Amino acid sequence: MSFLTTMVVRQSKSDHEPILMNTLGSKQGERYSDPRTWFKYDVCWAKEHEARDIITRIWTNKESNILDKMDKVREELGPWQHQRYKRMKNKINRLENKICTLMDGPNSERSTNLLKFACCKLGYLYAMDENYWAQRDRIQWLKEGDRNTRYFHVRATGRKKKNSI
Repeated sequence: MSFLTTMVVRQSKSDHEPILMNTLGSKQGERYSDPRTWFKYDVCWAKEHEARDIITRIWTNKESNILDKMDKVREELGPWQHQRYKRMKNKINRLENKICTLMDGPNSERSTNLLKFACCKLGYLYAMDENYWAQRDRIQWLKEGDRNTRYFHVRATGRKKKNSI
């Protein structure tokens, strides 16, 4: 016996709410997943060679259909992203400490070159971190450059409380 199920996708900023229709015959509640955990493209992937290589390798496989390719990309990029971005704050902290050490240490050509490289890499990590959070935030206040501030944590905690049932 096949079942037709529908689900309203809630939009916070819009009064238009799309309706998803499942015609594959699964009963309601059999395989419900939270829309917040659905796989979505991450802007940060475009700047990472590893992510582009994973996507290209999977997408050029001629033996798979589009849905299989999307599933395979999700399966491979999920763990890759977790490994790559979940520890970004630690990388930033270590690099900031390294820069402080280089600035406090003796001045030489080698230390100056290391300092330039570390500052360049830190700027790149800041940009990646900001892109990571900008895509996950519903409002665009990150454009002003706010980082790990009290305002950010108050907004994130408030949104988490509002979203929980």
